[in-house]
Amino acid sequence: MNRKRHDTTQFDDPARQREWQAQEAALRHEQLHLDPKHDDPRTLAYRLLARALKTEAPGALPDDFAQRVGALAAGSRPAPAATLESILTVILAGALAISAVAATATYGSTWWPGFAAWLPAPALSHWLVALTACVGLTWLVGAGSRLVTGSSRFD
Repeated sequence: MNRKRHDTTQFDDPARQREWQAQEAALRHEQLHLDPKHDDPRTLAYRLLARALKTEAPGALPDDFAQRVGALAAGSRPAPAATLESILTVILAGALAISAVAATATYGSTWWPGFAAWLPAPALSHWLVALTACVGLTWLVGAGSRLVTGSSRFD
């Protein structure tokens, strides 16, 4: 049995030396089953740590755990791209887009003068419409592409 005293280790930093001494004292008190009511809070914490390290973990993982998880991951199939939720979302988005186009076609002539009053010049309004159309089409193409390929924006 190893009878060498480990608390004789010297450190250059006094704070590290005190921590080492507290750890060794807690380990020694735990091994000797001394009464913990006279220990300071730091020694009590280290005694708890020494006790936890001495006991075997409950429900430890089996030795081949990583191999089994790897085999499960390798054999699993990706989720189907067209789930009911995604189909219903596309239908709902299409209905919303058709409603927006119909509302704009019906009431757009009364909305446009209100928006045109905010714009600084009539020539700028055409560029603003073009910019909005480009951004909207770019987003729609990207969303359609992600829907077809089944990937998310974060893949």
